[in-house]
Amino acid sequence: MKPKLSTRSKQILSVLVLAGLVIWATVYLACQMDHLEEFKQALAWSPSALAGLSFLVLVHFTVLGLFSQVILKVFGLDLKHREWFGLAVITTLGNYLLPFRGGAGLRAAYLKKKYSFPLTHFLSTFLAIYLLTIITNSIAGIASLAILNTLVLQIRWPLMLFFGGMLCVSLGGALVPLKSGWLKRLPLPYLSPLMEAWQSIRAHRRVSRNLFFLTILNNLSLTFMIYLGYREMGIDLGLAQGFLLGALFGLGGFVSITPAGLGIQEAVVVFSARTIGIDPVHALALAVVLRVVTVFWTFLLGPLFSYLLLKKSVPTTAENR
Repeated sequence: MKPKLSTRSKQILSVLVLAGLVIWATVYLACQMDHLEEFKQALAWSPSALAGLSFLVLVHFTVLGLFSQVILKVFGLDLKHREWFGLAVITTLGNYLLPFRGGAGLRAAYLKKKYSFPLTHFLSTFLAIYLLTIITNSIAGIASLAILNTLVLQIRWPLMLFFGGMLCVSLGGALVPLKSGWLKRLPLPYLSPLMEAWQSIRAHRRVSRNLFFLTILNNLSLTFMIYLGYREMGIDLGLAQGFLLGALFGLGGFVSITPAGLGIQEAVVVFSARTIGIDPVHALALAVVLRVVTVFWTFLLGPLFSYLLLKKSVPTTAENR
């Protein structure tokens, strides 16, 4: 078996990656002193634009919460409004405080303590969200590239292969039937119950349809964040360009080596903007504003819902509700 990284090693790796990205951004800005004033101007957003971005961030939190609400109903749980929304905020807060999506552990602990929700079922909810998110963003990326005929082949075809590969792998995981007897023979004790839980989710067509709708809504919220930001800086994106950047941004969210993907998502925003010819100065300014607004709402609402849910939660079961 391959040795697993210890918690200490993960923390060190997270800090090193984040430090490397911060150094890269600092060096980049230092080498672009001629554009420093342009960068400052790009950070000067109007109150109405910041309000619009805040609304989209809250929509994003709402979609994340509804993901859990829809899936958990398959297993007999019907969370209150403050629970499914609050858990989305708490998870995001935990991701900022812990590397490798550590906020998910807070959500799992809450569901385990209050509803005795099995870990394998919890992991299956992640599997469902990940698969459908990858499918939706891959389709959006492929459709955007099909429309953007002006992209140079050196950029267009690698991206087409990337989205196509992600789509094939995710569709394979979502649609290929897996027999539990075959899974039980594998030396992975949690794999069989995990896949059985995923099969339970997939068997509910209404649930699958609702989840697919939510992934589309999530993709739209990310796309509109990017579109609004660039429009505030005087850059008018086309529809296909916006969906391409939104798809790349959505898939980049899965890379969580650093807390809440700090530095990773910013790098995705900058490098994806290069594919359609947007100046890195504007892309970096957009990434900074997106992060600041998200952090503001996360640390404003996170402690509130942490108190309401985690501190006041008492053990119970779904049958006692």
